[in-house]
Amino acid sequence: MPPVADLTIAVAETASRPGDVAANARTTAELARRAAAAGARLLVLPELSLVGYDLDLLDRDEAWVLPDDARLDPIRAAAAETDVAVVVGAAVREAGGPRLASIVLRDGRETVAPKQHLHGAERERFVPADAPAPPFALDGWRVGLGICFDAAVPRHAQAVADAGAELYAVSALYVTGEERRLDVHMAARAQDHRMFVALANHAAGPRPGWTSCGLSGVWAPDATRVPAPDAGAGLRVARLSAAALAPRAPAVA
Repeated sequence: MPPVADLTIAVAETASRPGDVAANARTTAELARRAAAAGARLLVLPELSLVGYDLDLLDRDEAWVLPDDARLDPIRAAAAETDVAVVVGAAVREAGGPRLASIVLRDGRETVAPKQHLHGAERERFVPADAPAPPFALDGWRVGLGICFDAAVPRHAQAVADAGAELYAVSALYVTGEERRLDVHMAARAQDHRMFVALANHAAGPRPGWTSCGLSGVWAPDATRVPAPDAGAGLRVARLSAAALAPRAPAVA
């Protein structure tokens, strides 16, 4: 059954403190409270937000997140306090291998959603997922997750949409020179599958080896940008209209 009520979400365009999982977790907790104050029920952060996108940092054990990692306690507390679902990016060590993943913290539960389509040097450090993580339910909506290059591979969003998602939330790093690529990817995923797409990119500015182009936001099922006013601290807040979700046509083989 499609959602009947609108959903307010926030995407965070932030700069991580390199390698400092604890500090980035505290910042994320503050962002969750700010997002809740703006009426958001979901907060999405960029790819590897808990450590920063610098794969050389992963040579240090403390850059990795473990199951039940105590450094994430501030996020757990903020999610419980505000009833906001928080999606953070992390390098995760789990039984299935080292993962480049999103972690969803909500309702006292945590779900690790690994990246399926690794890119470049990521392939040397991580084990890819076999398939997208199943969408999770939030206020009558189903939220599917993607991480950066996942969104560049049309079959990933297709699988998420086929699983029933009305919102495809993407954590990413797009760099300067990729502005048009970013917009085409997000707009195409939205229009192809008649779903909303949210993107959290790293804050614009130079970092080791790259400079983000920013441009975080939300795209509607008609591929247009949804107004997402700046709520401060890098947050952009958007209201997703349930009425904008048109019935999907059956997938064509």
